[in-house]
Amino acid sequence: MNHKVSPLYLLPFDSVPMILGLTSGFSQVFPAVLVISIPYLLFSFFRPRVFVRVMRLEFLVAAAVLTYLLFLTIINFSLLAPASLTLPTFVRQLGALVGGLLIYFTFRVSDLTPERLSKFARHLTIFLMPFILFQSPLLNSGLVRVSGLSTEPSHFGNFLVFFVLPALLLDPDRGLRFRIFFLVVNFYLLLTFSLTAYVSAFALYSFWAIAVGAFSFSLKTVWSSLIFISIGASLLFSMKFDFSYVVSNVTNFSSREAFSEGLTVSGSLVDRFYSFWAPFSALFKGDIIFGGGIAGDYRLLPALVSPEIYEIISSVRSGQVGFSSFVAKVITWGGWPLFLGFCLIIFSLLMRSSRKLCACAIPVFISGMFSLGALVVPYVWLWIAILKQNQLRSLPSHAP
Repeated sequence: MNHKVSPLYLLPFDSVPMILGLTSGFSQVFPAVLVISIPYLLFSFFRPRVFVRVMRLEFLVAAAVLTYLLFLTIINFSLLAPASLTLPTFVRQLGALVGGLLIYFTFRVSDLTPERLSKFARHLTIFLMPFILFQSPLLNSGLVRVSGLSTEPSHFGNFLVFFVLPALLLDPDRGLRFRIFFLVVNFYLLLTFSLTAYVSAFALYSFWAIAVGAFSFSLKTVWSSLIFISIGASLLFSMKFDFSYVVSNVTNFSSREAFSEGLTVSGSLVDRFYSFWAPFSALFKGDIIFGGGIAGDYRLLPALVSPEIYEIISSVRSGQVGFSSFVAKVITWGGWPLFLGFCLIIFSLLMRSSRKLCACAIPVFISGMFSLGALVVPYVWLWIAILKQNQLRSLPSHAP
C-alpha cells in the first residue's frame, strides 16, 4: 500500500451510515476506517516484510482472545444464562470485536512515525476548517456545538484530543507552523463544548507537561493558546451564547453533594461512572472471575448495578444495554485473565516508549476506563499500534 494513502485520513468520519444518510443502529459506531480495513490489509499482503512482521505473534494473540471469548460465551449461554443473550446482540458485539481487531491491524501495517502523524493532523485540520466555520456560532445562534464530520460533538472532541493534538505535539518542529495549527485545533476543541473532551485535553496537557518538564513546554505557545481561546470565548459571550449546557455539566463536579445528586438525574454521568465503578468493584470483590464472554456486559450490567441505576442508564440508551467503557468490556467479557493480559500489553508498551509518547497515549487509556466502549471506536487500537511500532523501531535488529 502506498504510504501516501493512509487510513488516518478517514478518522474524522466516525459513521459511514450517517454519511450515506442512513439511520441504522450502527450509525454511531461504524467508522470509515473499518470500511477500508480488509482491502488495506489485502494490499499489505503484497508487502511480505511488513505483513509477516506484523502478523506473527499479534495474529496468534488475537486468535487466542477470540477463542477464549467464544468458549466463555458458549459456557455462559448454554449452562449459566441461556436467556440472557439474544442472537442480534451477540452478532453485533462479535462484529464490533472483529472490527476493532481489523482496525488495529490496519493501523499496524501503516507508517505511524511522529512526522507522518503530524503531517496527517495538519492536513485534516485544514480539511475540516470549512465544516467548522459553517457549524460555528458565528453563522448560527443559540446552543451550537461543532461536530465536524462526527455524529456528535463529544466524538469530534475525541478525534481532536486523541489524534490531532497528540500528533501536533509529537511534531519535532516548534516553529510558527506548529503554533498556528495548535491554536486552531484548540479553538475547534473549545467550540465542541464537550466536558469530556475538555477533561481529556486537560489530562493530555498535564501528562505532556510532566513528560517534557513544566517549563520546557513553550511558554510562548501556552500563553498564545490561552489568549486565543480567551478571545474566542469572549466572542461567544458577546453573542449571548447559551452556556447552560456546559454549566449544568460542570456543576455536577463542583462538590461531592452535587456529584451525588448528578448520579440520580444525569443519565450520561451515571452511565460513565458505573461503567468504571461497577466492573472494577465486581472484579476486586470476586464477583467476576472469568467473565461472560462476548457481550457479557449485557448480561452482567443488571446484576452489578441497582434496578434504579439500570433504569437511568437504559433511559439514555436504546435497546438492550451494556457497559459503555472499553475496559468494562474487557473485564465483563474476559474476567481476570483478559484484564491482566490487557494490562500487561499496555504496561509493556508504555515501559518501552518515550515519555512524550506515553503522555499522548495514557489519556486515551484513561478515557477507555469511562468511555470508548464501542469496540470499533479506533483510538485505543490506534495508540496500541503506535506504541507497538515505536517499540519495534527502537530494537537494534529491526529493519527500517
